Amino acid sequence: MDQTSTSGQPAPSTPRTPAPQGPGATPTPSPAPQMPSGAMPQAGAGMGDNAFSQLLQMMASQQQFQAFMEQQTTFQREMFEQLSRVTRQKYKTDPPKFHGRTDEDLELWLFAIEEHLSGYARERDSCDSRFVDMVVPFLGPDAMSWYREFKNILGDRRRTWFLVKQQICIRFRDSDFEFKLLSKLHDLQVTGTQQEYTCKFLLLLSPPSSCQK
Repeated sequence: MDQTSTSGQPAPSTPRTPAPQGPGATPTPSPAPQMPSGAMPQAGAGMGDNAFSQLLQMMASQQQFQAFMEQQTTFQREMFEQLSRVTRQKYKTDPPKFHGRTDEDLELWLFAIEEHLSGYARERDSCDSRFVDMVVPFLGPDAMSWYREFKNILGDRRRTWFLVKQQICIRFRDSDFEFKLLSKLHDLQVTGTQQEYTCKFLLLLSPPSSCQK
């Protein structure tokens, strides 16, 4: 007898699986519904997009971390160089002050200053007054008075070490320097070996390296 739905329409018939035939027969299951070829599940596509986005974020984070580490390395290297210079400077004996007297050796003092501050070669060769500011505390009263006048005359112009060294040589180097040199050569006596005499003679004849006119 046919079954009818509550609306009066005949209910759809349910397909029946044929009963197995014969003793010991295994029932055959109904075939599973097939998905049309070429159709991709939407959930899988979404997961692929998320994985790609996470990969991009990971790469960006790695680049930021690498840049940060490079900055830290540069900063640490600069701090180490500065600390090394300060440490070397700490164990050096301070050179004597230059007072501007006639009995002082100006060229020897300039050499001693540059050797004492040899760790600041970059500042010494720069076009600013950083190296000059380090040298000023080693000036005596007379030389300091000259520097104060020189600084006022210079005004806003750059006080480079090359300029200050040139001007201090012009101001305090003896005008009769060549005459005194000849006198020293004349008074040079052989008091030791011939090699010692030759070294003293060549030292007097060596051109001045600190003062440049």
